[in-house]
Amino acid sequence: MRAYVNMHRVYHGAMNKTLSRVIIAVTSLLIIVVVGRYAYMEYPALFGMTPVVEQKLAAPQLNGSLILTMRPSVPARSPAAIYAMSTQDGTLKKVDDSHDFFSPSFSTDGRVAVTAALDSTSVVLAIVKANDKTHPTYVVAPAPTLTPGASSWSPDNKYIAYEAVTALPAIDDIAIENSRIVLLDVTTGAQKILDTGASPLFVRDGSVLYVKSDGIYRIDADGLAASSSAESALRVAYFDGYQASRMSRIALSHDGVALTASHPQSNGFVAYAVSTSSPFTLTDKGGIKARVLYPVFSPDDRSIAFVELGTDADGHTTKNIMIADTRTLQAHVLSNLTKYTNDALSIGAWIK
Repeated sequence: MRAYVNMHRVYHGAMNKTLSRVIIAVTSLLIIVVVGRYAYMEYPALFGMTPVVEQKLAAPQLNGSLILTMRPSVPARSPAAIYAMSTQDGTLKKVDDSHDFFSPSFSTDGRVAVTAALDSTSVVLAIVKANDKTHPTYVVAPAPTLTPGASSWSPDNKYIAYEAVTALPAIDDIAIENSRIVLLDVTTGAQKILDTGASPLFVRDGSVLYVKSDGIYRIDADGLAASSSAESALRVAYFDGYQASRMSRIALSHDGVALTASHPQSNGFVAYAVSTSSPFTLTDKGGIKARVLYPVFSPDDRSIAFVELGTDADGHTTKNIMIADTRTLQAHVLSNLTKYTNDALSIGAWIK
């Protein structure tokens, strides 16, 4: 796990913007996308003018928990444990510190897939029932890949798409060319490498979205079953001014109409409107300069949580979990993460 964790120690430097400006910019961007599906009916003021405060929109109910992996900086060599953080008050509960963990994902039938280090050299994708931790299934990434990373469950819970690193680069080498997208048949255990890329994400139509250096690509359900899936991959979004890396992440709203892409190495946070009708399209709604990590939508899509790295008015580096209301310009700090290291940091999901 140490080798895998080192490959994620890439959060260096800080933005030249203040935290307050980042908050405003990020939430403004989110509004455009998430409310687009019904804005003309309910919130026409969002188009061409500042949102009207007098609408008195009900505050979202921040129920549920963020599922994170974090490593405390003190004491040294602390495990990178799984935590549950209340989205109401930031209260933290340790869920599991039996291994070093990274980037959990959840099926709809009560299972979890998470990267786990069984020892100093063996890193696997662990699949376990949330209510039965004693009978995990361990999946070793296929050759020539070495260590698994972020994962996503298919809508029918039969498949998992996950990223896997193919080499052991230097600490600051986060080239996306060293990452592969792997498709796992959960029932049979059969695996195949789909393409080069990172941050795979299943869509409700059974297709998989993932990030390459120059854009977001999609392989439809038929392509996933093909012997050479990469040949059927289509680029559905181009990165204009952003260079993707293995730290880039995409997040899809539960209603399927909004997608965000974060590129922390390029200080980019981009929003897209999603159309699943034929042909599948992603419409770029614009981007802002913000160092955002691991965005996740709330179960009702009315909020979004993310890690934000920035600089305060005194020039000190900040690291906070932020929650933004996707219908208004309101955002707040849920928790300060300065007591935790950047390696193994992830937000896997926002669960009820």
